[in-house]
Amino acid sequence: MVEYWKVLDTCWKNDIFVIQKPTNIGMVKGGHKVKLNLEINGRIIKFGTMEFRQNTKELNDKIEEIYRSRYELII
Repeated sequence: MVEYWKVLDTCWKNDIFVIQKPTNIGMVKGGHKVKLNLEINGRIIKFGTMEFRQNTKELNDKIEEIYRSRYELII
C-alpha cells in the first residue's frame, strides 16, 4: 500500500482536493457536521451527501478513502 502522504502529494499536484463543507453557519462547541465535496481543477465534481462529525476518525478515514480512490485513477 502506498504511503498516505504520497497519495496526498500526487492528488494535490494534480489539483484534486477533498473539501469539508459545514452543514450550518455559526459557532457550535465541537463544530457543525460536515459534508465532503470533491474538487478537481477548481470545480466541484461531486457533492457529498453523507454527514460527518468534525475531527473524527470516521471523517479522516473517509477523506483518505476518497484520495486513495482518485490516486488509483491517476497512476
